[in-house]
Amino acid sequence: MSRGSVRVCIRLTPLALQLIVQRNQTKRIEEQENMKHEWPTKVSSLMADLRVAKDKLRKAKERESRVEHDSRKLHEQMVRLQQKNKKLQGQLATHERASGAGGNRAKKKMVRLFVPCRAVPCRASGMMAHCTCLAGGVQPL
Repeated sequence: MSRGSVRVCIRLTPLALQLIVQRNQTKRIEEQENMKHEWPTKVSSLMADLRVAKDKLRKAKERESRVEHDSRKLHEQMVRLQQKNKKLQGQLATHERASGAGGNRAKKKMVRLFVPCRAVPCRASGMMAHCTCLAGGVQPL
């Protein structure tokens, strides 16, 4: 032994070892009981978050569906108006030929009946299209 150092030898009796093991087991049991009490709050919190996320997803799907439906309606309206425009242009050309008006001069004066405008967001409905019809005053959807 070196000078100044003291060796201490502790002997644990079986009773002391048993008490140490019991304390450790008691601590583990208490921790598990605390976790049991925390889990219901964690689970309910996660369920609430899940409910909110599902609601947001449902609203987004509904909004997407409405936009798709409105876009389809606008496209159908545009196709109908373009067909009407072609028909009216054909009738105008037929009328000009029958009346004997000059072809070049009449073509320069011919007015396009359907003029698509630049896409403009509509705040009320969230639509991204706006069309104007010069012939019939048809309003956009």
